[in-house]
Amino acid sequence: MDNSADTLSIRLAMIAGSLALPGLGLPVDDVVALAVDLLVADRATPATVAVAALGPGATMRDAGDDIMEMFHEQGVDLPPPPVGEEAEYRAAVWVFGAGGMGVSEFSRWFYPHVPAWDDQDAVERELIVLLDGWENETDTTRREDIATTMRRIAAQASRDNAG
Repeated sequence: MDNSADTLSIRLAMIAGSLALPGLGLPVDDVVALAVDLLVADRATPATVAVAALGPGATMRDAGDDIMEMFHEQGVDLPPPPVGEEAEYRAAVWVFGAGGMGVSEFSRWFYPHVPAWDDQDAVERELIVLLDGWENETDTTRREDIATTMRRIAAQASRDNAG
């Protein structure tokens, strides 16, 4: 498995997305595997060691505090738990911007929650236009460029909304 810093950061974001958005589910065994890979990549922290030591079949109920602390120690600040449609939408934007979900999966969260055109802010309009372009683009290189632009916009919007 590729344990580059970029790959580990994407895996952290994907699992953070599982915590942030209902319906994605959190496979604790995947979190344990990620913690082991973080240790191998010399990114040990006390909570990462604790999560890596969990046995098969561990649950969020048993290990949730250690898992949340591992994300914190690894520099992944999770958004607050979503309450209501607006919060779910903002959490989806955060997860997408952090690289935790693909464009297709993001669109599943984005379209039902995005406001009507007249009620959208500049970021929402830009994302809608780019998403439409991505969906209609046939050139894979151009689609990747559009996805990268969308992620950059989503990440910036999440940083702006956090502060």
